[in-house]
Amino acid sequence: MLTDEGKVLMDDIRRLVARVGDRAEAERAQQAVQLQSRQRASAGLIKGAVVLGLLLLAGAAALLLWNRARLLDTRARERLAAARLQAAVDQVRDGIAVYDASDRLILCNSRFAPLLDLPAEVTQSGAPMAGRCRTAARWRCGAAPCRMAARWSPWPTSPAASRPRPSPGKRRRWRCWAR
Repeated sequence: MLTDEGKVLMDDIRRLVARVGDRAEAERAQQAVQLQSRQRASAGLIKGAVVLGLLLLAGAAALLLWNRARLLDTRARERLAAARLQAAVDQVRDGIAVYDASDRLILCNSRFAPLLDLPAEVTQSGAPMAGRCRTAARWRCGAAPCRMAARWSPWPTSPAASRPRPSPGKRRRWRCWAR
């Protein structure tokens, strides 16, 4: 049994609880709106980052394709220049061999091996010069490799030491230029 005073107090408490509930509901709604706006902003940033990443990847792919095309073009030009150089070297009447700084064969013409009476397999690119001397020593006289093969020089040490050209059909004993 409630008195009039109790009913008034209960009504005041109910209104107070309703106001607190309404205020809490309004704050939750406001926080939900703020959260949604932050989520939209984050989603926009993520989409922008993805688009920027895709643009960067597309640019990198285009750059790679362009560089690959340039590389293939350069390789084709290099092969053409090498073929022209080989054709020019093959037109020379004498035997020619070109070595790099580490005494490895870069190129030679078809007259180089017969000039020194070497087997054709010795004239492969990249073979060392000393290996040619050892191979020639075995090929020409059947003996062990010459003792000077490691110091072999393609140039005679003196004009008197120059090796005479072998006559066709005659085998001469192989000697290294260096003494």
